[in-house]
Amino acid sequence: MYYLLGVYLKLALHKKEDFNPAPQPVTIMLSLRNEEERIRELMTKLTELPFDDFQVMVINEFSEDNTLEILSVLAETNHRIKFTSLSQETRFLEKQAINIGLKGAHTPWIIQLTPDTGSISQEWLTKLAGLIDTDTDVIIGYTNVERAKGMRNL
Repeated sequence: MYYLLGVYLKLALHKKEDFNPAPQPVTIMLSLRNEEERIRELMTKLTELPFDDFQVMVINEFSEDNTLEILSVLAETNHRIKFTSLSQETRFLEKQAINIGLKGAHTPWIIQLTPDTGSISQEWLTKLAGLIDTDTDVIIGYTNVERAKGMRNL
């Protein structure tokens, strides 16, 4: 009984953290392969976020569809999008892509997303960047998976 009271009392008395009024600049890093169906929608969601100082770094992992061409057009029309492409398939492709993205980022803070990221709220980046302060080393978030039609839920 005391244990349950202690746990739930902590939850009830927990205060929300205050957000930093001057959020830090961030890089949103995204490594993908063969995502031509979803890349336009995801890039539109990311670039329309109401946050001033961020860039989107996309690493194309040797896509065999039109992902590279779509990224090229998107990067020409939006200054926030930067991309690079790995020219051949290697054994540690995903880790190499992450390493290239880390080196290509122009901000001290990096947010890594997957192409499967579904709904992104308008306040998402502002709230996440508002958690960064001088005492913060790492912020870990989670992706809430929502049901969708098709093979994405497997």
